[in-house]
Amino acid sequence: MTAHSPDRFTGYTTTLMPLLEELCGLAEDIHRKAHPTEGGPDDPMSIMCRANQIRSRIQSWQWDSKSGVSEASVERLVAHAHAYRAAALLMLFRLLYPAGSSVESDQRALEMAGEVMIYLRGPPEDLRLSAWPALIASCELQSEEDRVMAINIFRSIYGVRKTGTSLQTLKFVTDRVWRARDEGYDWNWMTLSQQFPGECVPI
Repeated sequence: MTAHSPDRFTGYTTTLMPLLEELCGLAEDIHRKAHPTEGGPDDPMSIMCRANQIRSRIQSWQWDSKSGVSEASVERLVAHAHAYRAAALLMLFRLLYPAGSSVESDQRALEMAGEVMIYLRGPPEDLRLSAWPALIASCELQSEEDRVMAINIFRSIYGVRKTGTSLQTLKFVTDRVWRARDEGYDWNWMTLSQQFPGECVPI
């Protein structure tokens, strides 16, 4: 899947958006499966098959270097797109291996979060649309140094966009996810977003 030209607002992520929509649909079906009274799919193989297909398509996503934009813009847009791509793969991983399910899965998720964070180290003006990948990666962070970095990213997003949702999402990460993890409770951000509706709004 190739992005032939950048969109004014979403940059190179335009062709990733349908995959993110499919990812969200998969998340809903997995949630329904975990709560049978809601009536969901009962075939775990079909879930795994869909997950593998989505993962393959996300991994094969490419951007078109002949897009007609300046070199500086290309660097910014590519970093933005790859942050979304890496965050989507991390979210997919966590759908199959929830937070806290094993030491190995938590370590792998932390490594994947590090890959997302690599693309969020640009200047504040390059981060204005990065709240979603920042959320997905930040939920995995445990060391004080990593968490300070995440906090600064959210504050940079707010500094550029001036939208309260970035600070609200940061508050969800710090007060719900990190606190739950530090206190030994379920720190799965997907579960916590269901328990505290309206607090997780990374848009």
